[in-house]
Amino acid sequence: LRISLSPDPPEKGKNVTITASGNLNKEITGGTIKVVAKYGIITVLDQSYDVCDLVQQIGMQCPIPKGPISGSASAEVPSEVPPGTYHADVEGTDQDGKPLVCLKAECKL
Repeated sequence: LRISLSPDPPEKGKNVTITASGNLNKEITGGTIKVVAKYGIITVLDQSYDVCDLVQQIGMQCPIPKGPISGSASAEVPSEVPPGTYHADVEGTDQDGKPLVCLKAECKL
């Protein structure tokens, strides 16, 4: 899985685009993505998402066929976000409970 941000690093009060690409070794018909984001020791996000709901936001739909995959999404970074280092852990499982993605990221604002 390859992930890129634009701009990198993100800027407060502006949009950031996250682009991801990779290769699926089987068809995905469902699953869960859990995201935990922290600012220092403070958890600012702890949320689970349905894989099929997430991919709809980038113009795809389930089932996701085996093979290459890519997509991007944009969001505004609120100007009220405190400056500092943010850490994110993303873990996903497919419809069979098998690992789909595991990502640890750090972002400085």
